[in-house]
Amino acid sequence: MASLPPLPTAQAEVIGKLVAKGPLTFVALASELGLARPTISNLVKVMVAEGLLTRRPSESDGRAVILDATPAAVEMTTTFLRQRDDLVAVALEGLSEPDRRWALAVLPSLRQLTEKLEQVTVSQQSPAAYLTEVEE
Repeated sequence: MASLPPLPTAQAEVIGKLVAKGPLTFVALASELGLARPTISNLVKVMVAEGLLTRRPSESDGRAVILDATPAAVEMTTTFLRQRDDLVAVALEGLSEPDRRWALAVLPSLRQLTEKLEQVTVSQQSPAAYLTEVEE
């Protein structure tokens, strides 16, 4: 398996979002990730310097900047996803046939759950905050 360079989680999330959605403005990327614009700005500065992102002026709004993943970042994502799929396949092979069928049957529901969780915005209360309130 090809070795991937270490990548901070925040950078991986930025690349993942841009690969999945395509080019986005700073504001749209911040919104998609539930992060403040200064946080995105700092991440982008580092990631452009590392050759993971490109930035260009928006053609429709002279004030906006469009961010996109570079081919190197796309290749990293593709390699990561391929390696993850290989690991899941090996893990599934280690299950009994009934457990493997069950695991494969629940995958669509788990994908939907993941998508719903990703839709939670910063303005909504985090589960940790909710638990803290309940305990008090």
